[in-house]
Parts: sequence; structure tokens; C-alpha cells
Amino acid sequence: MSLPDSAMDDAEKALTWAGLSLPPAREAAAQKRAEKARKAARKAAGG
Repeated sequence: MSLPDSAMDDAEKALTWAGLSLPPAREAAAQKRAEKARKAARKAAGG
């Protein structure tokens, strides 16, 4: 999700857009951290 050009000139619109894009970004980051933890655990277990 990218910031529309109109939000570059309007701080309120930029904040609204950020509010829409932050939850999916946080979810993706959480999934990535979980996958890295699983990989590290497998590596530590020798597999």
C-alpha cells in the first residue's frame, strides 16, 4: 500500500492513510518474526 500523492500535501489525509496501512504492516512483520523464530528453533534443534 503506498501513500497517494494527495496525502503528501495534506497532513490529515496522510495520518488517515497511515492508520489504514499500519495494521497490515504490523501483521506482516509479526508473521515474519514468527517464521524467523521457527527457523532459528529448527536450526538449534539440529534439523
